[in-house]
Formats: sequence, C-alpha cells, structure tokens
Amino acid sequence: MGGGEEHDDTLAASPTMAAEAEPGTIVEGKLGVTVEASPQQTLEPRRATLDAAGAQALARLARIQRGALTIEGQLGEGGMGLVHLATQTALGRKVAVKTLRNEQRGAASIMQLLREAWVTGSLEHPNVVPVYDVSLDAEGAPVVVLRRIEGTEWSALMPEAELVARRYGARDLLEWNLRVLIQVCNATHFAHQRGILHRDLKPDNVMLGELGEVYLLDWGIAVALKDDGSGRLPLRASAHLPAGTPAYMAPEMWAGQPELLSERTDVYLLGAILYEILTGRPPHQGATLEALREHAAEMPPLPESPGGLVAICRRALDADPAQRPESALALRHALDTFLAQKEADRLVDEAQAALVRLRATIVGPSPLHAEVYHLFGACRFGFEQASARIADARGAKEGLLAATAVMVDYELTAGDPRAAQTLLAALAAPPPELQARVREAEHRRAAEDEQRRSMEALGRDWDSEIGLRTRLFIGLLIGVSWTILPILGALTGRWPKTYLGQGLMTAGFLVLAVALGYWARESLLRTQLNRGILGTVVLTPLAQLMLTVGGWLAGIPADAVHVLHHFSWFVLCSMLGAMLDPKFLLPAAAYLGGFLLSAAWPELRLWTTAFGNVILTIAMLWMLLPRLRGRVFRPRPIR
Repeated sequence: MGGGEEHDDTLAASPTMAAEAEPGTIVEGKLGVTVEASPQQTLEPRRATLDAAGAQALARLARIQRGALTIEGQLGEGGMGLVHLATQTALGRKVAVKTLRNEQRGAASIMQLLREAWVTGSLEHPNVVPVYDVSLDAEGAPVVVLRRIEGTEWSALMPEAELVARRYGARDLLEWNLRVLIQVCNATHFAHQRGILHRDLKPDNVMLGELGEVYLLDWGIAVALKDDGSGRLPLRASAHLPAGTPAYMAPEMWAGQPELLSERTDVYLLGAILYEILTGRPPHQGATLEALREHAAEMPPLPESPGGLVAICRRALDADPAQRPESALALRHALDTFLAQKEADRLVDEAQAALVRLRATIVGPSPLHAEVYHLFGACRFGFEQASARIADARGAKEGLLAATAVMVDYELTAGDPRAAQTLLAALAAPPPELQARVREAEHRRAAEDEQRRSMEALGRDWDSEIGLRTRLFIGLLIGVSWTILPILGALTGRWPKTYLGQGLMTAGFLVLAVALGYWARESLLRTQLNRGILGTVVLTPLAQLMLTVGGWLAGIPADAVHVLHHFSWFVLCSMLGAMLDPKFLLPAAAYLGGFLLSAAWPELRLWTTAFGNVILTIAMLWMLLPRLRGRVFRPRPIR
C-alpha cells in the first residue's frame, strides 16, 4: 500500500465502522464491513489523509495552464501542416500536435484543418486516431491534439513478407494484408453510418502500430452526406471539384458532381487497395491527370488467381456504382468469406495429405493401431474444421467420407465390425453401401462369436483341469478301498461267497459312489467330462450288481460271477482308454489278464482283483498328479 493508507490485520469490524463505511470501502483495514452487502464490488481503501507526493502533484496541476503542451520536436509535415511530438502537461502523456505552417494560416487552411479535426473527432472507433483537443493559439491558428501513433505506413509493409513475418508473426502475407483491409473496411463503414465519406482511402493513409493496431488517417477531404447544422463538417454538396488520389479514384470522383458521391465511392477506393494487394500497384496508371481519368473509366487488368478474391476486386472496381458491393460492410463480409474459404482449403489440403499417409500406413507392414488412428484423427479434424468454416467447403465432405471408408475397411479387415459401425455413426449421412458391408460383417461376426462360444462351452465341458483334485481324491479313495478289501478277503478268507453277500458288498460300493457324487456335485456336475466320469463311477457297481443278479438268475455259481466281473472291468477301462486317456489301457490289460487267470484258477480271483485295482490306481495317479502338481505348486508372481 502507498503512504497514507492505514491498515491492520484485524478482520472483524465494529457496528460503528459498518455504519460509517461506504459499500466497497475498507475502513482501517477492517475487511468484514462490506463483503456481505456486495461480494462482487471492488474493495477500495479509504484514504484519510493526503500523502506528500499527492500534495505535490496537486500543487503542480494547479499551476498548469489549461491545455498546456510542451513541444518536444517535429514528427512529420505535410503540404500545409506540421506534426509535433508534445507532452500534454496535465496528464503527463505523449501526444501528437498538428498545426499549420506559418505561410498556410489563411482562413481556408484554418477551416480545412479544423474540419478535419472535427470529422476525425466525431468518429470514436478503434481504427480511427482519437482527437484529444482542438483549440486556437494566440494568433488564431488551430492546434489539434491527437493520440501519438508509433508505427509504419501500410504502403511500406504491404509487399514486405519477411518484415511482416518478423514484426507481426504473419506466415501468409496475402492473408495479413486482407485482415488489415478488413479493419479499414470496419472504420470506413463506421464513418458511413455517421454520414461521413473519406474519399482518400489508400495504403499511405493507413498506419500500423507495433502491436498490429490499424489506424485510418487523413480525413482532410472527407465530406458529410448530410448537414448537421453545426457548420463543423464539410458537406458533399460543396464538393464540386475532383478530389482524391488519382491513382485510386473512382470514375464519379472525377466528374465534379456531388450527387454522384456515395458510400459506394469509398467501396471503390477499398477495391483499389485490394487491387494493389493483388498486383503490387494502384489500379490507375498514366502520365497525366487526363490519362488517369480515362484509365479510371475502364476495368484495370486483373490477375487470374486467387479466383474468389479477384472476383471481389472486379466487382468493387466496377465503373457503375450500382454494381459494386452496397457497403463497406458487405465488402468486408466478402473478404471474411474468402479468408474462411482459404483457411478451409488449407485444412482440406492438410487433411488430404494425412489421408495419403493413412492409406500408405494401413497397407504397410504391421501398421500400429495408435498411428493409424492418429492419422485418421488428423484427417477427420481437418475435414470437419473446413466444413465448420465453410458449409460447402471444397472436398471436405468427400474427404471425410473417403477417410471413414478407409478406416471402415481397416476395422473390417481387423475383424472389428463394431468399431466400423462406430466410425459410420459419426457421419451425418453414412453411404448405404458402407452400411450394408458393416451389417454383413456384424452378422458374420455374430455367427463367429456364437460358434466360438459353443466351442468354448464344449472345451469347458471336456476340460480335464476342472474338478481335477476332486477326481483325484475320489479315485484314490475308491482305488485304495478296492485294493485293500480284496487283499484282506484273500488273507482272512472272509470274502463273501454267496450271491447275497456279493450283492450287498456291490450295493455298498454303489451307495459310496452315489454319496461321493452328491458330496462333490458342484465340481463334478460342471462339465460333461466330469459328469461322464461320475456316471461311470456310479454305473460300474450298478452294472456289477446287475451282473450278480443275472448270474443268480442264470444259475451261474457266485465264484464264477466274480470272475466275470474282471471282464466287465476290462471292457470299462478299454472304453476309457479309447475315449479319455490311453493310460487306462494298462489297467484294462491287467483286468483282462486277471479274468483269464481267475477263469483258470478261481482261487486267485481276489489277488487278480487287487492287482488290477492297484494298476488302475497307479494309472490314475500317473494321469492326474503331473497336472495337479502344475496347478498346486506353480510359482506365484512376486508383486
């Protein structure tokens, strides 16, 4: 804070302070006074006393004569006037001061300079130099105080691409010149709205500031279309003599007929500036005024390109005012449209180049998905932005369609019709043939997915890994029991020798198989393989039981029926070996050998049964343990 501002760190305020404080004012550093009343209002500290520096400035201002200027040097000169650099003492700012030469201080010159100042001062526009003050000196000569403009005449910059690029960062000299002309059109249209014709529009009368500011200068021959009664403005009705810059003048400006002058006269001058942008020279050439006048009556030669801009220029330079654009604003709109079209063309060209690279990348070896979509993004951005600038931008719609078609082919080739459909959905009107191709690919993909799901389901149904440990547990339990019981029966001689005893033992194994199946139903019923194995485990004792019942009905001795069980186990293991795993053929061979041995020597049937069951148990361990070890003891990744 400056001197004289008293503040503390207290945030609360007393009721007395709140009552005395104005909204938006901080009193003695108390911040809580006004925020509730107006949180968006600027807070300003109230200065209770006048600081010393402020007192000195106030005293100096009191001594300064109203309108006092300190002349510091000459900035330029014209046919009848001088422009000096000065300091406006009261405000301490640099200004330009325009006065008349001593030899030009006649009544006509005084009135001309004053009227130029009055015209300029009536046009408060960003592209018109502000007039700060107009007064008369002690001798009655006018003193016009204006903003000091530091810059360069447009005519000196118009052809200088390198200088413009270095000073203003413009990459395209034509576009930069057109944007300057657009601002001149803005200033001209503003003047027309206030009934003022400039009549001397040319690059020499446009000043460009260091930051790109554009100022339309020299309103010395401007005229008012209507009399406002003030006597300050020169009137069109008095313009009976040709006035302007001959190399730019419109045909009607030579006639000396005030009624021919209109806003379209200035439009012609704007077209003449456009002509100089295109060709590097003013539109009219001639060694004499008469030659220039005759030249102005004809259309000057124009280049062939750029076509849209040449057409705008030709219309603006038409000898018939009625054929020109109706206003400076209309001409500006035409220039805006041309620049938008030019930008759209640039975007389309860049997008087309990206499309060429996209096609080359896709047909190349192992295209990267990210690179493909990066290039497609560049294509789509360019074409869409071009259409955003110009609704019917040349080649934008066709280019976007071509790029999308390339990507649809890419995704269909990659087998992703959904991505292709997403690409098509971004188009306002997708082509029917592309839609048909994508629908066909989607149907084909759906059929493939259905087939894949069926194969996956089939694979899961026959996946030997599912329920592996459960099968191992049940197999070992049954295998060990089937092995131990016959051995104990052979050693103790207490093996059932009747149909009833053998039937009851077989029924017991059947109950055990059903109980184990129920206990492990969640695991063993999940796949077709496990269901088949479970069915085999249950059906084996059931078949053995039926064989026992059949032997009893046929009158076959109980011992002989036990021998026949070997052959049923041989058949069962042979089928498992053929369908599931060849290792089942080992117990099948053991059971076949047991059948033959026990058929010859019935007293060996319990030992052959135990031997076959041992081989069956070993075969199951051989099949299951390696896979189980890979699952149970597989190293876990370190996280």
